[in-house]
Amino acid sequence: MKGGQQCSPAINDGRYNAMANDDVERLLREIQQANGGAVQPAAQESPSGGRFAFAVLAALGSGVIGALGGLLLWFVPFIGPITTGAGAALGGFLTALIAGPPRWFGR
Repeated sequence: MKGGQQCSPAINDGRYNAMANDDVERLLREIQQANGGAVQPAAQESPSGGRFAFAVLAALGSGVIGALGGLLLWFVPFIGPITTGAGAALGGFLTALIAGPPRWFGR
């Protein structure tokens, strides 16, 4: 590499992008043929588990763990099992409510 030359000049002149697009389109055609040309429908939430139910369970779990952490920190002023448990439960509930349940939760 003398004089600022790069290893692969094909990347700079556009041939690389055209080659990559052709490869992507070929792979997409192969995937579509492997699936029989049918588009699979999107998975729907099952009625047995949902976003709110998952958020409640996440709040319970994180609240208990937060309360145990608060018990370990009993010597720190203004930190106790109730405040850390409530904070962890609120954080777990909001996070799970925004993120939504995993696929296995509704089974």
